[in-house]
Amino acid sequence: MELVQQILSSPEFVALLITVITAVVGFVGKSLRDLIGSKVSAEQLQLLMVIAKQAVAVAEQTGIAKTGAEKKAEAIRVAQVYLDAYGIKIDAARVAAAIEAAVFTELTKLEPAPDVITEAAVDALAEEDEPAPAN
Repeated sequence: MELVQQILSSPEFVALLITVITAVVGFVGKSLRDLIGSKVSAEQLQLLMVIAKQAVAVAEQTGIAKTGAEKKAEAIRVAQVYLDAYGIKIDAARVAAAIEAAVFTELTKLEPAPDVITEAAVDALAEEDEPAPAN
């Protein structure tokens, strides 16, 4: 029993375990990507992402949903309406994943710099380019 504990707590075993877990996660990810790719064309996937972005905006702007879970459900419902209008059949799990991706993209986008900061930077650069006055 002590030998088993020594093996399990050794740095080599931990490194091996991490390697195995990484390989399994990579294999599962590739398998899922292949499965999704085989059933959804590139055009459909691109359209799904555009629809998901629009559905998230609709869910945010209508104010029908109050909680995050309600907004997600509303976005999925709206996305499904759009997909049905295009005659595209995509299962709910993929639609939900696209909605999550759209929300993540929306939340993590960088805001553009305010014009004041931009103008100050342009003015500072212009001052550097001007020749120094002669004495």
